[in-house]
Amino acid sequence: MEQDNRTPIEKVVAPIQRFIQQEKSGGLVLGICVIIALILANSPLAESFHHLFEHKLGIQWDGNTYFEFSIHHWINDGLMAVFFLWWDLN
Repeated sequence: MEQDNRTPIEKVVAPIQRFIQQEKSGGLVLGICVIIALILANSPLAESFHHLFEHKLGIQWDGNTYFEFSIHHWINDGLMAVFFLWWDLN
Protein backbone atom coordinates (compact mmCIF):
# COMPACT_ATOMS: atom_id res chain seq x y z
CA MET A 1 0.00 0.00 0.00
CA GLU A 2 1.31 3.47 -0.93
CA GLN A 3 1.89 6.01 1.77
CA ASP A 4 0.23 9.41 1.22
CA ASN A 5 2.75 12.15 2.09
CA ARG A 6 0.37 15.04 1.42
CA THR A 7 -0.49 17.48 4.19
CA PRO A 8 -4.10 17.54 5.47
CA ILE A 9 -4.81 20.81 3.63
CA GLU A 10 -3.49 19.34 0.37
CA LYS A 11 -5.85 16.39 0.81
CA VAL A 12 -8.77 18.83 1.01
CA VAL A 13 -7.64 21.28 -1.68
CA ALA A 14 -6.55 18.76 -4.35
CA PRO A 15 -10.07 17.45 -5.18
CA ILE A 16 -11.41 21.01 -5.25
CA GLN A 17 -8.66 22.07 -7.66
CA ARG A 18 -9.36 19.07 -9.91
CA PHE A 19 -13.06 20.00 -9.95
CA ILE A 20 -12.39 23.66 -10.77
CA GLN A 21 -10.07 22.76 -13.65
CA GLN A 22 -12.81 20.80 -15.43
CA GLU A 23 -14.82 22.71 -18.03
CA LYS A 24 -18.15 21.49 -16.71
CA SER A 25 -17.52 22.78 -13.17
CA GLY A 26 -18.76 26.31 -13.94
CA GLY A 27 -21.99 25.00 -15.39
CA LEU A 28 -22.59 22.70 -12.44
CA VAL A 29 -22.05 25.49 -9.90
CA LEU A 30 -24.29 27.84 -11.87
CA GLY A 31 -27.01 25.20 -12.17
CA ILE A 32 -26.93 24.46 -8.44
CA CYS A 33 -27.11 28.19 -7.63
CA VAL A 34 -30.11 28.63 -9.96
CA ILE A 35 -31.94 25.74 -8.30
CA ILE A 36 -31.23 27.14 -4.81
CA ALA A 37 -32.38 30.63 -5.88
CA LEU A 38 -35.60 29.25 -7.37
CA ILE A 39 -36.35 27.29 -4.22
CA LEU A 40 -35.68 30.32 -2.00
CA ALA A 41 -37.69 32.70 -4.21
CA ASN A 42 -40.72 30.40 -4.08
CA SER A 43 -40.55 29.49 -0.40
CA PRO A 44 -41.80 31.22 2.74
CA LEU A 45 -38.33 32.82 2.89
CA ALA A 46 -38.98 34.73 -0.36
CA GLU A 47 -39.46 38.13 1.28
CA SER A 48 -36.23 37.85 3.27
CA PHE A 49 -34.43 36.58 0.15
CA HIS A 50 -35.52 39.64 -1.85
CA HIS A 51 -34.65 42.05 0.97
CA LEU A 52 -31.15 40.58 1.13
CA PHE A 53 -30.36 42.21 -2.22
CA GLU A 54 -31.47 45.64 -0.95
CA HIS A 55 -28.68 45.84 1.64
CA LYS A 56 -26.07 48.45 0.86
CA LEU A 57 -22.36 47.75 0.55
CA GLY A 58 -19.65 50.35 0.27
CA ILE A 59 -16.23 51.48 1.38
CA GLN A 60 -15.79 53.71 4.39
CA TRP A 61 -12.70 55.89 4.70
CA ASP A 62 -12.15 58.68 7.21
CA GLY A 63 -15.83 58.73 8.11
CA ASN A 64 -16.97 59.11 4.48
CA THR A 65 -18.74 56.37 2.57
CA TYR A 66 -17.84 55.72 -1.06
CA PHE A 67 -19.42 53.43 -3.66
CA GLU A 68 -22.38 52.63 -1.41
CA PHE A 69 -24.78 50.68 -3.58
CA SER A 70 -27.24 47.85 -3.01
CA ILE A 71 -26.10 44.27 -3.55
CA HIS A 72 -28.51 44.14 -6.49
CA HIS A 73 -26.75 47.15 -8.05
CA TRP A 74 -23.29 45.64 -7.46
CA ILE A 75 -24.37 42.42 -9.18
CA ASN A 76 -26.09 44.09 -12.13
CA ASP A 77 -23.48 46.73 -12.89
CA GLY A 78 -20.24 45.62 -11.27
CA LEU A 79 -20.05 41.86 -11.58
CA MET A 80 -21.71 41.75 -15.00
CA ALA A 81 -19.21 44.30 -16.36
CA VAL A 82 -16.31 42.26 -14.98
CA PHE A 83 -17.79 39.07 -16.43
CA PHE A 84 -18.23 40.48 -19.93
CA LEU A 85 -14.78 42.11 -19.86
CA TRP A 86 -13.25 38.75 -18.87
CA TRP A 87 -15.31 36.98 -21.55
CA ASP A 88 -14.13 39.49 -24.19
CA LEU A 89 -10.48 39.08 -23.18
CA ASN A 90 -10.62 35.30 -23.50
